[in-house]
Amino acid sequence: MRIGRDTKRRVDAIKDEIEESLRHLDMCVARLDEHAGTKKMVVPLKNAVDKIRRWKNTQHYR
Repeated sequence: MRIGRDTKRRVDAIKDEIEESLRHLDMCVARLDEHAGTKKMVVPLKNAVDKIRRWKNTQHYR
């Protein structure tokens, strides 16, 4: 299926937003992981970030 230029630009903008959000999530994970009291609550967030990173490696994201 052929994608037009406008659609490609929109998709690229969304991918940039995803990257920015992932960087922010990584920072939050690192901050939560620093403290002993928040180590348990950071595990689901780490799993979600890993799931997003795996999804980025699929053909649907490229």
